[in-house]
Amino acid sequence: MTYTFTNLGYAVQLSNGETDILLQGEDADNFLNEVETLTELWENDSPNPEVFPNYEKHLEVLIEPYF
Repeated sequence: MTYTFTNLGYAVQLSNGETDILLQGEDADNFLNEVETLTELWENDSPNPEVFPNYEKHLEVLIEPYF
């Protein structure tokens, strides 16, 4: 399953292609902070290539628990 997110400015929309979830307030801020940390990790290549072959797969692992 493919998971995506969209920063709406006032909230973050998470999607798995079938269901959308809206994070607001502190939940949205915490999620965006996690994405920022993840992005920083990937700026210097995969932190664990055996587990996360690419950024998108790592991002999906971050989003999946919300569903």
